[in-house]
Amino acid sequence: MNISLPDSMRTYIEAQVAQGGYSTASEYFRELIRQDQKRKASERLEAMLLEGLESGNPTAMTEENWMEIRQAVRSRISQNQGLTSIQKRPQVIRDLIELATYIAEDNMDASDRFLVSAEETFKQLAQTPKMGKGCQFSHPNLIDVRQQAIKGFRRYLIFYRVIHGARDIEDIFDNVDENE
Repeated sequence: MNISLPDSMRTYIEAQVAQGGYSTASEYFRELIRQDQKRKASERLEAMLLEGLESGNPTAMTEENWMEIRQAVRSRISQNQGLTSIQKRPQVIRDLIELATYIAEDNMDASDRFLVSAEETFKQLAQTPKMGKGCQFSHPNLIDVRQQAIKGFRRYLIFYRVIHGARDIEDIFDNVDENE
């Protein structure tokens, strides 16, 4: 980013840097931006506080108020339940069957544990979608893909993307060697 400044402003900024307050002009501008961000955040907070003060006369908090608040929260949560569901591609089922079969060839109990752990990991992703690590793929269709190891089976990865609150579990599993 380049910024054009009149000579008087350029001289002022250079003086600020020379006085030792900043090591570069870029540092000076970053500080100005941080101050502006703080100022705007303070203005938003003040606006919300004023809105609260102007919302009506104060009344005592009652048990009925607390019940209304709890009910409103429950209602909102139940409306948003669909937002925390896992959305999967058809390949995911095929991959899970293939991986569980591969593990079962050596140990049926381990295969069962793998499927239980996979289900638990998918549920955790639904509740905490950003718990997985971001990936750096070059293909534009893979932007924002994240990965999360299946608990107890760290070599088996779930690749997914958070889309509009729902989880889009990609059809990619990394089955490097065996479990654990």
